[in-house]
Amino acid sequence: MKVSVAIITYNHEAFIAQAMESVLAQQTEFDFEMIVIDDHSTDATAEIVRRYQERHPARIRAFFHEKNQGPRKTMEEALLACAGEYIALLDGDDYWTSTHKLQQQAELLDNHPEMTLCFHPTLYRFDDGEERLSHPRDRLDAFTLDNLITYNPVHSQAIVFRKSIFSGYPAWMRENPQFPGDYFLVISAALKGSIGFIDEPMSVYRVHDQGVWGKLDYCARLGVEIKMNRLLRQWLGRQYLVPLLRGYLALWGARIRCQLLRAARLSKD
Repeated sequence: MKVSVAIITYNHEAFIAQAMESVLAQQTEFDFEMIVIDDHSTDATAEIVRRYQERHPARIRAFFHEKNQGPRKTMEEALLACAGEYIALLDGDDYWTSTHKLQQQAELLDNHPEMTLCFHPTLYRFDDGEERLSHPRDRLDAFTLDNLITYNPVHSQAIVFRKSIFSGYPAWMRENPQFPGDYFLVISAALKGSIGFIDEPMSVYRVHDQGVWGKLDYCARLGVEIKMNRLLRQWLGRQYLVPLLRGYLALWGARIRCQLLRAARLSKD
């Protein structure tokens, strides 16, 4: 098996069909599979996944939790179930826009054994209809750990990586559920090789109130990023201490400004 596509989903009945259709539409010269895990949805998500599995039994392997496990544990289970040489990620509320996405990313990794992961720009789509392209601020063909430890331009639905870089989340990850599992994959990949980039938007990331990140306001997101920075310093050690401390101070400055603006608005009310 060349590529496995790992999808975790929870209460995505309005979105999961489009996500799975965007995978089934992939045109490749190799075989690929779809691993879908429903984390005990309370809506019709599981029924929709079952229908797709029945229609495409050779392509789709689906698993259904009897109890909600949370996104971290569910993603780890999905990744460990993948049989492909390469793994692509897709959340149940996002989707791909290019039918050649998997082919292009697999070819890039095939042709560049020094690369452990590759990604592309993604389009943010908001509930109010607004769209915004998320593009790395640095125009590079490949990224290294130095580029990624203080600024992460990589979105989960844009990732394809070598399965060999992942053997499970370490204990400190399980103890810190705020640290994003996809960012752990990006940093792990950068520790073992370079990160390839294809300058073509091929996915949509939905920003809505039901999403894990979409539920947080700007100040709360900064708080999460500050904690992530602390964990990175513990994980990576002294070698990257200076850029991480620089990023830490910038995050704290942004959070203080955010809190001051919030306090000013409240005082006016």
